[in-house]
Amino acid sequence: MLQTTKKEGNKTKIPQYEIVRVIGSGSFGKQCDSGYVFEGYDPVNKRKVALKRVEKVGNQLSREYEILMEIKECPYVVRILDFYYTRAADQKLIQNTIFEYVDSNLEDLIQENIRGGSTIPLAEIKGILCQLLLGLRFIHDRNISHRDLKPENVLYSADRALKICDFGSSKVIDEEGKNTPYIVSRYYRAPELIMCLTKYSTKIDIWGALIIKTLQSKVYKCYLFEFQIA
Repeated sequence: MLQTTKKEGNKTKIPQYEIVRVIGSGSFGKQCDSGYVFEGYDPVNKRKVALKRVEKVGNQLSREYEILMEIKECPYVVRILDFYYTRAADQKLIQNTIFEYVDSNLEDLIQENIRGGSTIPLAEIKGILCQLLLGLRFIHDRNISHRDLKPENVLYSADRALKICDFGSSKVIDEEGKNTPYIVSRYYRAPELIMCLTKYSTKIDIWGALIIKTLQSKVYKCYLFEFQIA
């Protein structure tokens, strides 16, 4: 169940999560306490969590939060646990999102294999791809596009469970309307984005569904496939 801030009398009780270390950052902000993802600890439920902090822009409810709530039942999407606002030292409003904690991602797996001079077993690649495509089918059925699919945004646990994460760029796509083409990390952009087209569909995520393989030369390449899910 999603937790929320609670009212106690005339005061708002802010959830207390212990920050352990920084595990990621983005282009959300330059302050030391905004635009980062932290490994945290939830002392109430006695579990590790991931805490994403970004500066709140505008007065509308976060689009990322709305999309995460829409797809929260998908087993291949990172699960949102809590959501609340705090104030930074300079009084800027900070949006805090708490997620289940997964200790690794596909980029970590790729780099581990590169360092070891090995390749990811074919059976494991198939399992990764199956989970990734099932997750994409779930979100695409709701006309949602992730718009930043890359190995760093695909969490991967020791027991080989996959979770798509970071929906900060995601959007419900209007194929007849205009959408910004300046989206998706550069090396994973679909051709229509490279061509700066403003009308595109959820298929741009399929282009980003990469199999990244370590070659015998210990150099890895990105193999781009386009899939159709029945």
